[in-house]
Amino acid sequence: MQGESPLNMMQPRPLRRRPTAGGAGRPGPARRRIWPVVLPVSIVVVLASGWCALWYYAAGVANREMAAWIQREAAAGRVYSCGSQTIGGFPFRLAFNCTTAAADATVGWHAGRKSK
Repeated sequence: MQGESPLNMMQPRPLRRRPTAGGAGRPGPARRRIWPVVLPVSIVVVLASGWCALWYYAAGVANREMAAWIQREAAAGRVYSCGSQTIGGFPFRLAFNCTTAAADATVGWHAGRKSK
């Protein structure tokens, strides 16, 4: 560049700004990237939703398996009953609660000896 001294050429040039919607010469608001905040939050929400869905699915499977076990035992002559059955323990465990549980295993067993 003719007519400029080497010292002037070594200084950084001012950055050109893009034209803004606000008008000529006025800088617009600074744009912030939103993905560093949205991405981790959305990952946590997706993982928590998946965990909840998995837990409720496992609770349903456990409830069906417990009902099937009670039926298998009844077919073998051992009758178990519950006043009310609940599955709890969310979010980190599965707990089967049975209030007023009762068992009748008299079929096939008498006084500690198996009947013939």
